[in-house]
Amino acid sequence: MLPRLGRSDVPPKPPKGQYFVDRAHMLSWQGDTTLDHGLARLAAEMDWHLYALTVPSLGKPGVEQYADAVVKRWGLDGQAKTSLLLLSTGEDTATLWTSPDLNDSLPEYARDLVLKQAIVPALKHGQDSIALYGGLPRLWGWMRFTRFKGMSIGIFRSMMITPVGFDDASVQDYAYLFSSQEKEALLRQTAAQMRHDSIGVMVVTVATLGGLDEKEYALNMARLSSYGSAYQGKQHGFMLILVAEQERRIRICTEFSPVLTDPQAQGIIDSILTPAFRKQQYYAGIHQALNRLHHLQRINLDSIRKELASTQRRDKWQPWIIIGLALAFCCSIPFWGHYVRESPRPWYGRQRSSSYFGGGGSGSSGSGGSSWGGGGASGSW
Repeated sequence: MLPRLGRSDVPPKPPKGQYFVDRAHMLSWQGDTTLDHGLARLAAEMDWHLYALTVPSLGKPGVEQYADAVVKRWGLDGQAKTSLLLLSTGEDTATLWTSPDLNDSLPEYARDLVLKQAIVPALKHGQDSIALYGGLPRLWGWMRFTRFKGMSIGIFRSMMITPVGFDDASVQDYAYLFSSQEKEALLRQTAAQMRHDSIGVMVVTVATLGGLDEKEYALNMARLSSYGSAYQGKQHGFMLILVAEQERRIRICTEFSPVLTDPQAQGIIDSILTPAFRKQQYYAGIHQALNRLHHLQRINLDSIRKELASTQRRDKWQPWIIIGLALAFCCSIPFWGHYVRESPRPWYGRQRSSSYFGGGGSGSSGSGGSSWGGGGASGSW
C-alpha cells in the first residue's frame, strides 16, 4: 500500500496567473518564463487552465497518487476546464490529470498517447526540455482541433500522435535510436543529397505508431510536417523513411516523389534496413539506405529525362505526320474513283481484310514500365 502524502510533501500552489512550476529545474529561467507565458495565453484564449509541475523525485508514492495530492492541495478538483501535467525526472515518468468536464475534449486515450509518444520517451533519454516542448504543443493542438465540429476523430487522433510541425529538420529521431554524432552525420548526408539531386529525404523514428499503421502514419508526417511541406509540389518532391521502434515496422513513403519505384523501395527495406535493424545497427542501416536511395535516384532521373526527351521529339513530329496522312488521303481520292469504275464487281462485295492504315492494333508509348512514386513500401524486422 502506498503511503499517504501530507501538505509538506507537495509544493504549494503557484500565485494566480502562474501555470508552470519547475521544481526539477528542467528549463532555464528564460525557458520557465516563456513556457509560463504560453500557458497563461492558453488560459486566456481557450479558457483552458493547464498547469505543469516538474519534480526531481516522487519519493515513495506513485505518480498518480502524487498528482492526486497536488490536485487537492491546489484546489484544482473543484475547477472546470483544468488540467495538471506532472513530470518527475527522478523516475522518468509523467501523468496528466484533467477535470471531468474535459473528458470529451481530451479523452483518456489521447492523454496516454501524448505521454507514451512524446513525454516519457524524452524523459528516459534525458531530454527534459523536449519532454515539455514536444508534449505540450500536441495537447494544445488537440484542444484546438476539437473545437472544429465535423472533423473526424480519426483526423484528431492522427494529428495528435504524429509529431508534426515541431521540427523542420530532415532527421527527426523521436525514438532516440541515434547518438548525437550519428544524427549530425545523417543530417549532413541528407543535406548533401538534396543539393545533388534536388530531392528531399526525411528520416523519422518514433517510439510507437499509437495504433495507426505505418502507411497512414508516414503520410501524416509527409503531409503535415514543416520539412515535408517545403518540398511538396516541387519538381522531384521528397521521400520519407519511417521507423517505429515498438512495432518494429519500416515504411519508405514515395507518395510525393516521382523518382523511386515501389519495388525499388521494397528492395531497400528487404536487403538493407531489415538486416541492419535486426542487429540493432540503426545508423548503419539508414546510412546505407540513403546511399542506395541516392544511387537509384540518379539512375531513375536519367531514365525520366530520356523518356521526356523522347516524348518531346515524338510530339514535335506528330502534327506533321497527321498533315502528311491527310494529304495522302486527299491525293488518293481520284485513284479510288477510277478503281470503283474499272472494278468487275461492286467494291462493297469484295472481302475486306486488314485496315489500309496497318491493321487494327493501336500502340501507346510507355506501356508496361515502372510505377514511379506509387506510394511506397513497408517491412519489419
